[in-house]
Amino acid sequence: MGAVIVTLGQVFLSGIQAFFLWVVQWFFMKLLFLTAVFVIVDFFWPILIGLFPSYLTDASEIQQLFGVFPSWIMYLAYWTAFSDFGFELVISAMIVRFTIRRLPLIG
Repeated sequence: MGAVIVTLGQVFLSGIQAFFLWVVQWFFMKLLFLTAVFVIVDFFWPILIGLFPSYLTDASEIQQLFGVFPSWIMYLAYWTAFSDFGFELVISAMIVRFTIRRLPLIG
């Protein structure tokens, strides 16, 4: 009877070890993949900005474009720091979301 309990305990511990090994491998593979996507997006971001027309990258033109928005939208954009890093953050998030959804195993 004691040998059966020892054997069941070893099987149970082996199962727990296999489960935690699977979780760790899954976590590190996801972390590696998302880091690679971030590096690729971060590398190609200046290249993509260079492809935009000049009226989207020129500061005076952008100020004129934002001049048509109501003041309450500009107030919200100011407090959410949209002009500092928010625009880049939104575009990067959209590119990463697009990339992840195109991968059959991830998205």
